[in-house]
Amino acid sequence: MRSLTIQPLTEAHLPAAADLVCARYAALRRVVPPLPACSAEPRTLLPRLHDMAQRAAGAVALHNGRLVGFLLAYHLERLRGRRGVFSPEWANGVDPAVDASVHAALYAHMAHQWVAAGYGLHGLSLFANDSAANEAWHWLGFGLAVADGVRDLTPLVTPPSPLTIRRATFADLPQLVELDGALHHHLMAAPIFLPLDPSGDHTALADELADPTYAFWTAWERDEVVAFMKFGSASINTCAVVYDPGTTSITGAFTKTVWRGQGVAATLLARGLAWARAAGYTRCAVDFEPMNTPAARFWQTHFRLVCLSHLRSIDLC
Repeated sequence: MRSLTIQPLTEAHLPAAADLVCARYAALRRVVPPLPACSAEPRTLLPRLHDMAQRAAGAVALHNGRLVGFLLAYHLERLRGRRGVFSPEWANGVDPAVDASVHAALYAHMAHQWVAAGYGLHGLSLFANDSAANEAWHWLGFGLAVADGVRDLTPLVTPPSPLTIRRATFADLPQLVELDGALHHHLMAAPIFLPLDPSGDHTALADELADPTYAFWTAWERDEVVAFMKFGSASINTCAVVYDPGTTSITGAFTKTVWRGQGVAATLLARGLAWARAAGYTRCAVDFEPMNTPAARFWQTHFRLVCLSHLRSIDLC
């Protein structure tokens, strides 16, 4: 791309960077209306960009003096067990009107610095509707690691279930610990290989069951729990654009193998959405691993993708 220059990001570049993100987010909201309107307003975004720019170096792409792209990232001592960098969906972007090669130019500039500083795991999140950006980063060696979805709370109609569906209580903790452990091992096994703690500490599970802001919807065959889906306030692990007081997040779900493919998860989702409407929420969010194939199919059936997060591992030896 002629007349393109890559320069270090300065404070003077931040307003234009915020405007670029907001324009791209507005385009995403046009195809995914349940997203909150205020998540990427300049007044919300500029303080975040300012804080990140104070912590780490970034880069901008200028075309005839106009900002057409930028890249900033958090420097993390532990990102999936390694020193890495991660750029949220609000800390990077390229103007869709310019060539997608700008992504590569920005990454080449920053990757050299990251690797030199010993950060070998590189990650970023991109808006799901920006196909040019997602393809550009795939060609840079990045693989899809996490997907975020959102939906409104329109009632979900499901067939009658032969199982008993109810909200779990603290008395159900022993069975939920067993089911949560099965989910834990499922996520650690092939083909997902999520790097989790093998000990499977369930302290948080007990605390959440005792907290009325969480709702564990469970399916029972007689006195055995065979599936659960956990709802609560917006998860800090979700992409920033859906982190909002009006968002409820699904932060755990599992169905025993024998009951999969029989509509149990859809029934739990329907009950959870009804609870969320009654609790005053306006949307529901979920994040999931794409390599968890059955779950990925289910979530994509019922949710609209909003962000895709990608990782690349660099051998520093």
